Amino acid sequence: PGDVNQFPFYASIGFASSTDQGKTWPELVSGSYGPNRYPALQVPGPEPTSEPTPRNYGDAIPSAYVDSSTGTPYLYVAYTYTGTPNGPATDGVIRVARAQLGGNGPLSFVKWYQGAFEQPGIGGPDSGVVPSPGCSGREAMPEISRNDTYGVYMLTFVCVISVSGVQT
Repeated sequence: PGDVNQFPFYASIGFASSTDQGKTWPELVSGSYGPNRYPALQVPGPEPTSEPTPRNYGDAIPSAYVDSSTGTPYLYVAYTYTGTPNGPATDGVIRVARAQLGGNGPLSFVKWYQGAFEQPGIGGPDSGVVPSPGCSGREAMPEISRNDTYGVYMLTFVCVISVSGVQT
């Protein structure tokens, strides 16, 4: 609000779908969700009832990629984990979840956890998708793409490094 970042924060990732090729989007009405707008990814534990302190919590800053190269279409979401209210703070590595497309009703997301897509998107634990940190700082703002010519996927992200207390 007012062009001011809000810290600390609690974040979750929602999903919205348009029925007219993106011309209009469903609105949140009186705090309720519907079949075209709903929560998709949340950290384990209850959502805080007041401003979290002393640090940020939640799954945040997502980007998405639709992949149908295997014949089964999936929506992959790369995101940043910022910690949980009753658990560890961020470990600085990128997370990924996915949902199969083409069915009826809300998408059911599963999070990557210790080598497989096996934990629920709402409340399930997750782990970094890259086997070791990709930089000496914190990974942020991820994006997934695929090079069809070579048949390979690429995960890009910003590496945030703190030097003498200043992030670069």
